[in-house]
Amino acid sequence: MNRNPYSARLAWKILAIFVLLQLCFTFLTIYRGLGFDEAIWQYIGRNWFRNGLPPYRGGVDNKSPLMFALYGFSDTLFGVNFWFARLIAIAAQTLGIFYLWRIATWVNGSRAGFMAMLIYGLSLLWHSVEGKNLSLTQTYEVTLSMVALYAFFRATKSSTFFLCGMLAGLGVAFRLSGMVMVAVIFLAMLRRRKKTGTYAAGVLVSMVVYFFLILIAGIPMGDFIQYGLLENFAQGGVSSHPLAWKLNQFASQFLFSGIAIFYPFLIAYILLKKRVDLFLLWLILGFLGIAAIGMFAHTHLRELLPPLAIISGFVANWALERCPLRDWQAILVLIIIFLPSFSEPVLAVKSILSKQIVVRSPAGNEEDKEQLGLWIKRHTAATQKVYIAGYSAQAQAYAERLSPSIYFNVTQTPAAKKQLFSDLDHDKPELIAVPGFPGYRNLVDQDIRDFVDEMVAKNYTFDTTAFQYHIFRIQH
Repeated sequence: MNRNPYSARLAWKILAIFVLLQLCFTFLTIYRGLGFDEAIWQYIGRNWFRNGLPPYRGGVDNKSPLMFALYGFSDTLFGVNFWFARLIAIAAQTLGIFYLWRIATWVNGSRAGFMAMLIYGLSLLWHSVEGKNLSLTQTYEVTLSMVALYAFFRATKSSTFFLCGMLAGLGVAFRLSGMVMVAVIFLAMLRRRKKTGTYAAGVLVSMVVYFFLILIAGIPMGDFIQYGLLENFAQGGVSSHPLAWKLNQFASQFLFSGIAIFYPFLIAYILLKKRVDLFLLWLILGFLGIAAIGMFAHTHLRELLPPLAIISGFVANWALERCPLRDWQAILVLIIIFLPSFSEPVLAVKSILSKQIVVRSPAGNEEDKEQLGLWIKRHTAATQKVYIAGYSAQAQAYAERLSPSIYFNVTQTPAAKKQLFSDLDHDKPELIAVPGFPGYRNLVDQDIRDFVDEMVAKNYTFDTTAFQYHIFRIQH
């Protein structure tokens, strides 16, 4: 009896290696603190759990309330920290790698499944998909999508199809791009004439439960729609960019990044299959979803990695069956092709050992923003409100002080500006911190900067300069 070299035992060993690599990439970074997005979610989550201000009343961002809840829970347990949410994200992403292996093995065989898992696990760590930033809505949405897809492949009973729908719906609750997997499974079920009604009921129940939880958490549905969805596409919103900018982003992400490594595998797969199967459909719909947003951000590419990895694993297995390479040689070639860069972990270790001094940046350093937040915490009372101008979410998070406006971080839609100006005018903060670095003038609109400057000139006294910020206190 021949022993399968690609056994579950080997897969578990590779998963353990990927856990170690994820720990390395997410914690051995040049800046070891809350990232920009993490700081936003930390601030909103803390206001929700600590101060009783639900999302969109205690701060605005376009992410799912589930992410704010995760960071609020983290703050409740451990205070301001970055490590807890990242560990949860590593667990979720590892679960995703595991289920991708199960899917690819179920569909294409054990060797193709192993190769797909290897490719996926390595590509998740690429700089071109921001491999060090694991604590993202994509991490949970993509993982839930793959668990749902595996449930679909294995389903034989109505209860499993219903569960499949619920899992896919939960993915949508984390991120709207989860609708891609909802559609992929639904279309596959139509093609195979399976229980689409039962599956759709599962999706519907999952979404109804999600919206019910939003309402009982005190989040108005109008706020959820306005701030979580519509504001993204308003003039000045995160998706509001000229066509030339979008084309440049597209070229940067799809022509001049690591994602292009997949193209030979993708072309071979199309030639071999000669039809649009489930994985190609997944890839096409995923790309259309990214194009609809129009930002073509690094992290958006994570949506495409699972189908690309499964496709590449299939092609690599097909090629190995027809070439003289041994299995270990083919696997070594794949590792070399898809190996991520270890430059930042290496630099991080060097900076720790040598205790390097932070180099100041025109855009403002994350270290400076963290230190500014801690300085503000020491020099203000817990009940005093603080406004930190510019893209300064880290400072606001580490300060542990409320902003007088839900737009504590820069949002440059007309409605957001009007709300910010009204909030600052009617609820003047005890302290205002204005960036002194060039990035503030380059990135923040003139009317916002002018309003802050006029407000400071009329109502505030200069206190000091700290960490590249000018500090002003209100005149009593």
